[in-house]
Amino acid sequence: MGTRHLLSLLAVGCSYPTLAPHFAEGTETLRAGQVGVSVAGGGAAGRYTIADTRTSSVGGGAELRVRVGLPGNQEVRAIGMAGIASKVTGEPPIAVGGALSYKLAPRPWLAVIVDLGAIDKVISSTVILGGSLGVIVAPYTARGGTQIYTGAKASVTVPILDGATGSAELIGVPVGLAWPATAHVQLCVEGGLLAGLGRVDSGGTTTSTSGFGGYGAVAIGYVFR
Repeated sequence: MGTRHLLSLLAVGCSYPTLAPHFAEGTETLRAGQVGVSVAGGGAAGRYTIADTRTSSVGGGAELRVRVGLPGNQEVRAIGMAGIASKVTGEPPIAVGGALSYKLAPRPWLAVIVDLGAIDKVISSTVILGGSLGVIVAPYTARGGTQIYTGAKASVTVPILDGATGSAELIGVPVGLAWPATAHVQLCVEGGLLAGLGRVDSGGTTTSTSGFGGYGAVAIGYVFR
């Protein structure tokens, strides 16, 4: 969700965050030359196993997304995000980041989204590189463009560490409602399930994390022309 990249902190516990599991949009794309902006926010809760210890966490975040329409039912987008989760071990996970995104809708009921970005885990000053692939399916589209949609989104990230290696994987399965309130304004409400894995290998010692959780988000978008 608009929590976009910080819901992911919850999904992998003390490991490093991935790009987010939410969409906060249906299958529609802007027309060529159109420009739009959306703002989203939300929260999540999860349960984790970290090196055989079970714990839980809650958190939330926000996202700003700038969209530009291209010919052929395509979009490019720039995304900025920030958020925080309650600590599982060590410092509270606070992160800020950005991503470039591409969306293609080959059918009115189908869209594919690819994201590439970087996240800074602020307190530890760790840079994390990541990418994600998502598919949106909207089997129910009412007159006027209102959609009930679902799909799946998978993300992988790799932190840049000194003397260690790590990775994290996340998958989210959302269900959402995208409602065009006016010709220029769209509202979106979304919730979903997520599951993640993470690991850090330092000096031959591997710490693994696995977890699952759920999230909810609300987004509002505006198209300028």
